[in-house]
Amino acid sequence: MGIVQRDAGHLWALALDPALSELGPGSSLGDVFGAAAWRWQLIDFPSLAAAREDSSRPPTVYSSAHFVVDGRLFVSTATEDFAQTTLLDVSGDDAIEGVSFSGFMGNVLCVR
Repeated sequence: MGIVQRDAGHLWALALDPALSELGPGSSLGDVFGAAAWRWQLIDFPSLAAAREDSSRPPTVYSSAHFVVDGRLFVSTATEDFAQTTLLDVSGDDAIEGVSFSGFMGNVLCVR
């Protein structure tokens, strides 16, 4: 699971949906992270009482890179073969697709 705090009252969490995968005993970490069964969910914080799944786009493989630019929070999603990454603006209540590019975003370095 990947967790990013949007603001004082909300988190975005990348959670595995076991109903979308065939994982089980003997599954490797590559199987888990490579399963196209991950979805971003907006969660009330700190109560954790309500989660709203972003079902407007297909499930993704595990891709939890995140960063803030000019006060806007961005997270990443990737295609099942890790060939393309799309950035989502999750600053509001809905994830809005932004730029897509070839390759996989593993980490982001912040230089000031």
